[in-house]
Amino acid sequence: MTFSLILFAVLVAGLLTLFYLLGILVRHFGAWLMRTEPPGERVGTIAVMIAAIGAIAGGMLHNPAYEWMNCEASGQNLIACAIDKSS
Repeated sequence: MTFSLILFAVLVAGLLTLFYLLGILVRHFGAWLMRTEPPGERVGTIAVMIAAIGAIAGGMLHNPAYEWMNCEASGQNLIACAIDKSS
């Protein structure tokens, strides 16, 4: 199974944004339970920034992940293969 660079970057960006939004939901629920003020932050702006950071991180992680998938497909030990690839 091969992933394109764009798909990997979008996947990481989407997961990071999803985790952020779930965290906001939990914080709002906690504020509702305690009858306190909900967190006051610009969720849309922060979500866009996290998505951009995730896209950059996904692009940087694409090549090592692709090499690890090739090692796994060839039946090699992942740790030994990663050490051989780095040297």
